[in-house]
Amino acid sequence: MLGRISHALGKRKINIHNMLNKSKGDMAYTLVDADSPVGKDVVDELCHTHGVLTVRYLPVDG
Repeated sequence: MLGRISHALGKRKINIHNMLNKSKGDMAYTLVDADSPVGKDVVDELCHTHGVLTVRYLPVDG
């Protein structure tokens, strides 16, 4: 799953500044800090990735 997330961002030249992944059994969550805005196309791709339950994008103002 981490590879799928990294690939979706990388192919759009979005640099991952920091990534955190925590898991327990079959479930996990991943937090990604990107150095640039993440477009709707990336969010949509991740939402439609097999195994992803939800995606939340929190843009930073400023």
